Amino acid sequence: MQPTQPKYTAEQWTASLPALRGMSTKTLDIARAVLVEGKEPIEVANEIGQSRQLVHAAIKRVTAVLERQTVGLVPVMVWLTPEEAEQVKQMAAKHEQPKEAQPGTTKKTPNRQKKA
Repeated sequence: MQPTQPKYTAEQWTASLPALRGMSTKTLDIARAVLVEGKEPIEVANEIGQSRQLVHAAIKRVTAVLERQTVGLVPVMVWLTPEEAEQVKQMAAKHEQPKEAQPGTTKKTPNRQKKA
């Protein structure tokens, strides 16, 4: 199987690791195989003995973080007083994804059927 075109270079991936530090090694390894090495998700799923859905979920979680960097946002981890932390949270809120766009929060709507 022909590998797909990688979305990120190894250098971009390495530079993004601080933003990904809260994710598991397994998630990062899966995403790296697809996004940097250009492997197909089904190939990665077969290699690690997991479902294709698990691979896609890992890619989606990592991509959500990486896409924030493409719009000029940077992760910050600092120690602050509770009051200062609240101020920073308020500043960061405008950059958060809307609830319906966050991974794992799909909204089910009823089927709309036409009346005969």
